[in-house]
Amino acid sequence: MEFQRTTNEFFMTDAQMAELFGVSAKTISRALDRLESLEIIKRNTKTINSKRVRTIKFNQEAVERLVKQ
Repeated sequence: MEFQRTTNEFFMTDAQMAELFGVSAKTISRALDRLESLEIIKRNTKTINSKRVRTIKFNQEAVERLVKQ
């Protein structure tokens, strides 16, 4: 996993997250779909080290709004 502190962005595959959290890749996919629908994350693709990867960017403002509820 790679994380950019200045942009709140990281890249990691669903399979890597599934292994890390001990769940299936499908569970990760559903969780990411839900987080994106709540505007907590945004998924994009970009080229890093000559490879196309999916990136996930956190929306800190959305997280803070949820915490205040």
